[in-house]
Amino acid sequence: MDEADRLCDRIAIVGHGKLVALDSPLKLKASIPGNNILEVSFSRVPDGWTEKLRQLSDVQDVKADDHIFRIGSNNGPKTTSELIEAARGANVDITSLSVQSTTLDDVFVHYTGRQLRDALQDALKFDPRHFYQRQ
Repeated sequence: MDEADRLCDRIAIVGHGKLVALDSPLKLKASIPGNNILEVSFSRVPDGWTEKLRQLSDVQDVKADDHIFRIGSNNGPKTTSELIEAARGANVDITSLSVQSTTLDDVFVHYTGRQLRDALQDALKFDPRHFYQRQ
């Protein structure tokens, strides 16, 4: 995906055999919530924690998977500061934290709901004999 981001003028994203997005890499990345993605894990997750994270400044989207959260933000540094304060106030330890710009991988997951790794595994299972009719 990094090479596609650097080299392509337009990128098509296909999910379940249907075209779900087609545009330049820059416009595709701008089309999903948040300019920065904060990936953070916590020692424990208190009740209502996801909603508390959604209320942080500039947060556009919060996705949770067990104790790992992906937070889309329009201002990564400000959201990070508020996140640290919220965790401190709730007596929750942050076990890992990273801030990154939106990538084409994020765009793919947003539009298809699947990790790129899952799509690659499905492609490896593809058997062309099922696709072509024998004559």
